Amino acid sequence: MAFRCQCILTLALWLLCIAGCAAGEVRMTTVSYGADPEQKLDLFRTSDNPRPLVVLLHGGAWWGGSRQAFHEHARLLASEGFVAATVDYRLAPRHTFPAAVDDVRAAIRWLVKNVKVTEVTVGGHSAGAHLALMVATTPKESPKVQRAFGLAGIYELAGYYTQTQYEFVPAFIGGLPSAAPEKYRAASPTLIAVKETPPVLLWHGARDEGVPTTQSERLADRLRKLGVKTQLRIEKNASHEWFLQNPGVTVAGIIRWITGASAP
Repeated sequence: MAFRCQCILTLALWLLCIAGCAAGEVRMTTVSYGADPEQKLDLFRTSDNPRPLVVLLHGGAWWGGSRQAFHEHARLLASEGFVAATVDYRLAPRHTFPAAVDDVRAAIRWLVKNVKVTEVTVGGHSAGAHLALMVATTPKESPKVQRAFGLAGIYELAGYYTQTQYEFVPAFIGGLPSAAPEKYRAASPTLIAVKETPPVLLWHGARDEGVPTTQSERLADRLRKLGVKTQLRIEKNASHEWFLQNPGVTVAGIIRWITGASAP
């Protein structure tokens, strides 16, 4: 009898151990947040309990890229106690502004409705950084987020196109600056930011070959003049892709910033 009880106790402890280990494993779930095939997201979490949410938006010049670019970042965030979502959105030139911004808003609304979250941070890389800051700087039109971050982002589109002549900019907007000046303005966080914008982190590589640091510096200046809590980091020797190539360092920096931005 004693031996049987000991076996039962051992089995119970073993099952508890398995349950505990499983609870700590990062689980990925793919869901559709809209009817379009591009409107999908991958959700990373270790538990169904309420957790802070980080929404990650890939780059790719608004006409390419994939949510898979941020998978490793999302896994790291989930392992540190966050819920993380990597989001795909409709791409140019088939879908022009504001389709991608509307998709990000829809994805956040879906997540807040269907996942237990305590707060929301939205961020991204390059074109994804632009979309994250579009959400943050349009609080009246967007679901509420507690903070936003941009990694190597583009925030003033007409000036960026004039400087670079990259054809993906008019492909995203649906025309040249001379033909659609109001759309370029409406798509530029630097020009439309308001004082209600939540805390922002702008992180840029000093050796970014595709997006000059002035894009982040000018947005930081604008936000600070509005009284928005803003942190600007220029990463020495970092290229445009550095944030994707170094997920551990990038996630650690984001977590430190989130912790600080959450403080009173």
